Amino acid sequence: MLPGISWVRAGLGRTCNNLGVALAKLNRPMAAGHAFEAAYGIMALIHGAGSPEVATVLLNWAVVLEKRGALRGSIEGVLTSLTARRRLYGDRSILVSEAKNNLGINLWKLGAGDTGLKAAEKELVDALFVKTQSHDENLPSILIANSSTNLGLVRTSLGKYEEAVANFEKVISEDADFSSFTHRFHTNLRLKASGHYKLLLGNESTEIGDVEQNLGHTKFEMAKYNDADVHLREALRIRQKTGNRQKIRASEDALRANTNLMGSGCNLM
Repeated sequence: MLPGISWVRAGLGRTCNNLGVALAKLNRPMAAGHAFEAAYGIMALIHGAGSPEVATVLLNWAVVLEKRGALRGSIEGVLTSLTARRRLYGDRSILVSEAKNNLGINLWKLGAGDTGLKAAEKELVDALFVKTQSHDENLPSILIANSSTNLGLVRTSLGKYEEAVANFEKVISEDADFSSFTHRFHTNLRLKASGHYKLLLGNESTEIGDVEQNLGHTKFEMAKYNDADVHLREALRIRQKTGNRQKIRASEDALRANTNLMGSGCNLM
């Protein structure tokens, strides 16, 4: 073997991983997947399958697999990454919590029934617990906001509407207070960090529009159609500004369905 060949290969592996990240941001999941596949082959050869470098590549790869609709492959990648990161960093690592977050939302998207939803809820609660109890002062609050939003989605599917609304409202509230957040999985949970999307991303970001849509949907499921109308209209307003046609149509359809029930006088208090 030529001197320094391992160093060259490791550099190539990092380049492939970075290329995959860039392609994913450009909404090219197929090309990104190929880049991550190449990065995995190189990193596993140089660093070993259980290395942190490989764990990072697997997590990135799993994200683009999920975007391509390959949910089972995505879950397999997240589980492999989660196992490696637990062994390397322990259960209280931010890296582990982010893998748990991705596992939870993938289980939700897989539609694995009530058992799968409960497993997804537990993974997301664990992720949120670690993130908010972290002693890292530089922890990006966006990570907390993402997990809280994902937890709200899962709880809506479980019919835990009040808890879901609380999760959604806390990430868009300008004066959110997480100090009262508790859950049966972590009865002593006290969230120290905030996760305000508005403070982090502004009042009219894509994330704010999505949360408003989620709130509207959850209020609709609760038969609180007047409340749902407020959130769905705000979601539509934001989405019209951001220009995502698919999301605009989804907001219009949801608003139309809600308006029909509002007109029937079915709103429950």
